[in-house]
Amino acid sequence: MLTGKKPGDVPGINPYKLMSLVESANSVDVSAFTKGVAAFTARVEAAKEAIDTATTQAQIDTAYNELNDLINFMNVVKRYTNLDLSSLPNGEEVNKTAAAAEDVIAKADATSEEVKQAIEALDAAIAALGSYSLKEVYEDKFYIGAAVHLNGLNDEKYTKNLLTHYNSITAENDMKPDALLDKAESQAAGKVVCNFEKMDQ
Repeated sequence: MLTGKKPGDVPGINPYKLMSLVESANSVDVSAFTKGVAAFTARVEAAKEAIDTATTQAQIDTAYNELNDLINFMNVVKRYTNLDLSSLPNGEEVNKTAAAAEDVIAKADATSEEVKQAIEALDAAIAALGSYSLKEVYEDKFYIGAAVHLNGLNDEKYTKNLLTHYNSITAENDMKPDALLDKAESQAAGKVVCNFEKMDQ
């Protein structure tokens, strides 16, 4: 007969969240880390051991947090490790900090404190980059273009985004033949007549 928990019963260990994380860790793409991912491998193994041998929920939770934090950190490092930011203020510092983070990830014996410090250093370097538009980032390389729908220019948010990030625009559907052709005038004149009044505005 099931009676449920009695007063004073201690909850059992729940490893299922950690088990799910370990399973998902198998699909983490580590190809961008040319120096290796020994810290990641070590934490996966530690998590597996915790699932098998942990005697307290705290041990399970610690293994989960250490592996989850490292996976999230690796995802951030991957975005910056091969990105040339040298043209931006503090960009070289981000590249340098990302390289240092790779060194930590490559260490099998990397401590939680080392990982924490690497996370904080990269977060600080990225924050110091500030905010830049696409056209500013690539201004000395090429134009950033966008296909523009003229009706969108009536939308303040759309227009602001357009002016912030792009320095070359092309009319989307509004420059197509069916938009420019004045059918009535063409039929009356016996030749093709296009109306550019809307585009000239």
